[in-house]
Amino acid sequence: MTSSGAPRFGLLSLIVTIGLLIWQYNMVTKYAEGSLYDGNHVLMTTTCGSIFSVMHKSLMLTILLAGLEIYILGIAIVPEFTVCCWPCLFIAACGACMAGIAKLVVSIMGIIVVARANRAECSECADLYNCAWYVFIGMLIFSLATGCFAGCCLEKPTAGEKQPLVESNDAEQSKPQEVA
Repeated sequence: MTSSGAPRFGLLSLIVTIGLLIWQYNMVTKYAEGSLYDGNHVLMTTTCGSIFSVMHKSLMLTILLAGLEIYILGIAIVPEFTVCCWPCLFIAACGACMAGIAKLVVSIMGIIVVARANRAECSECADLYNCAWYVFIGMLIFSLATGCFAGCCLEKPTAGEKQPLVESNDAEQSKPQEVA
C-alpha cells in the first residue's frame, strides 16, 4: 500500500468518530432532563446515572474541542483574521490543550464506568449502555487496531530526501560556519 492509503485511513477514522458522536448526542439528549448543558437526567438507576454522567461530560468536551479546533483552523485558513484574533488564538490553543487532557481523563473514567457496569443493572438504559460501550471501549479497540495496522502495513516514511532540492558541494558543507 502506498502513502496515499494514510489519508483514506484517516477519513475512515473521522467517519467512525462522527457516527459515534451523533449516536452519543442522540442518547444523551434522550435521557437528559431539561437543558442538555446542565447534566440533569431522568430518574434512573445509579449505574445508568453514572453512565449518563460520563457520556454527558464526554459529549460536552467533544463539542468544546470541536469548536476550538474549528476556530483555530479558521484563523489558519483565513490569514486576515490573524491580525484581529491573534490573542484569542493563543487562548483557544491553550483551551484546546486543556480540554484534550480533560477528554482523556473522562475517556478513562468512561472505560472504567462501562467496564464495571453490570449489564443486568442497565436494563432500563440498555441503549445508553451500548452507546457508551462503543464510545469508550469500542473506540479504544478501534484506535489500537488502526494504529497497529498503520504501523505495520502502511508505507514507512523514508529517511532523508529522495532527490535533493538544492545541489551543493561537499567541500562547502564541511566548512565550519562563522558566527557573526
